[in-house]
Amino acid sequence: MIGTFDPGADSPRLSRKHRRLDDASQDAGEDSRPSSVVPPLASYKDSLMKDNMENKFDANDDFEDDDFEIHEVDITRSLIDGIPSIQFSDRIQSLAEKSLDQTLVVKLLGRRIGYTTLHTKILELWKPQQSIRLMDIDNDYFLVTFKLRSDYLKVLAAGPWTIFGHYLTVQQWSPDFSTATPYPTKVMIWIRLLGLHVPLYKKGIIEAIGESIGPVIKLDHQTEWGRRGRFARMAITIDLSKPLVSKIIVNGKVQLIEYESLPVICFQCGKYGHAQEICPSMGNQAADSVLESNAAQNGGASETPMHN
Repeated sequence: MIGTFDPGADSPRLSRKHRRLDDASQDAGEDSRPSSVVPPLASYKDSLMKDNMENKFDANDDFEDDDFEIHEVDITRSLIDGIPSIQFSDRIQSLAEKSLDQTLVVKLLGRRIGYTTLHTKILELWKPQQSIRLMDIDNDYFLVTFKLRSDYLKVLAAGPWTIFGHYLTVQQWSPDFSTATPYPTKVMIWIRLLGLHVPLYKKGIIEAIGESIGPVIKLDHQTEWGRRGRFARMAITIDLSKPLVSKIIVNGKVQLIEYESLPVICFQCGKYGHAQEICPSMGNQAADSVLESNAAQNGGASETPMHN
């Protein structure tokens, strides 16, 4: 049986309820009447952003004030060719550099990442015991300052770290660091020795082969214990300003090398950071011809390359 709703059936009862509410409101005053305006509920996105911002400020506010007092003798002001100049004393520069003793410079290779996303990801990856402070600076670089030195050393020694399939480069801050460089020169990455000859699967041999490519930091745990026979995997330090080694000869046989999570490698010069089509070693005319050839194969027009 399907019931029906009769608005008039319960009207006496509803009237009595309303009278009780009105009587109570008159006794307590007009301000105690129930408000008919319901505050809007926060969306899931608003709640998430609020939580992230609170966590971010909590982590940053946990640090003690690392500012220091500057005296007049610490500052020298002058004009050089009509341009205002200010020079700080050695004491101030030393204190400023010392405040970065437990600070790392990080950057995600080949992809931009926002402040909040990076903050969340590094907390998941590094799992620090105490707070960290994240600061975004120029050219997609970030500074990460650690409150606990053991957290700082762990992140520096471990890795390589990857986020969204891209390397998160980690380096100690130094006075020579500049955000003008598009990416750090030396980075720690994973490499694989594909199809390595079976008798060579020994820790000492694999490390010796790796040293021919770059300084070996560590072997993959599976490789070290001989559980991964398809390839030998190790973390090494490479110089991205130099051509990458794509193969070496081991006991007279060619051994191929695969670099993990380095998507932008030029097969013309072997360097990271640009594709073959715009390789500087080819010259502008050669690069133009490659672009035109690729465009013809794709059935579209190529963009006009930029020349210096």
